[in-house]
Amino acid sequence: MRWMTRERPKIDRVATAWLIARFIDRESEFLFAPAAEVMARSAALGATPYDVDGAPLSHRGPLCTFDAVLADHALDDPALADLAVIVRGADTDRLDLTPQSPGLLAISLGLSRLCLDDDQRMLAHGFVLYDALYEWLRYARAERHGWDPAKVGAPGEPAWNSLVSGPVELDLAARRAVVDGRAVELGPKEFALLVALVARAGRVLSRGFLLQHVWAYEADVASRTVDWHVAALRKRLGANGALIATVRGGGYRWDGGAPR
Repeated sequence: MRWMTRERPKIDRVATAWLIARFIDRESEFLFAPAAEVMARSAALGATPYDVDGAPLSHRGPLCTFDAVLADHALDDPALADLAVIVRGADTDRLDLTPQSPGLLAISLGLSRLCLDDDQRMLAHGFVLYDALYEWLRYARAERHGWDPAKVGAPGEPAWNSLVSGPVELDLAARRAVVDGRAVELGPKEFALLVALVARAGRVLSRGFLLQHVWAYEADVASRTVDWHVAALRKRLGANGALIATVRGGGYRWDGGAPR
């Protein structure tokens, strides 16, 4: 599906595109136009306009377009709700709303200057930023960081050296996979793909997400390489390959249980 917003996207427009691509329309295509032309061009191209005057999906009072999309699509993930407040603070000059809002504003404005000539490149970098914020909100809020663990407090900075889920054990430092007690030889991308899936067990990961975080492709790159590597990984895992579920229209999901 096509979506259109104002050119030179920054905070809310990038965050909303990320939300749509990751949770609503995994085959989304994003288009940009001058603000005065968005509504007419979107109608001509069959695109859904957002974050522009006259669009149903736009700011509503003090709330951002990100909030509107959450409400209209009934996305009740607590991490997304908290991310909405961070976005709102940065986008509406309410930097007092969350401690993270000033940082998001600074990084977003810096990215915008790095991507002056290319709105799609802005999306590609911005998607990584919002993926990182979502990962922190969902999984890592309790983690602390500091060069001196005694000052940070026990256990200080966690060392994520291994992941265990169902029959699979992953040694991240050694890049070693053990399945049902036997070592399984995996190529570098196969191992990285398995880590991405196992670390987010139960969550559907789109091909776009995997392309960005395993292959470092940009947000608008389409490729079948994910499917090829999933097929190869399933083969190497044997009967346990069935733990990688294909979600039609969504992507892939690890069904081996939450990692520890």
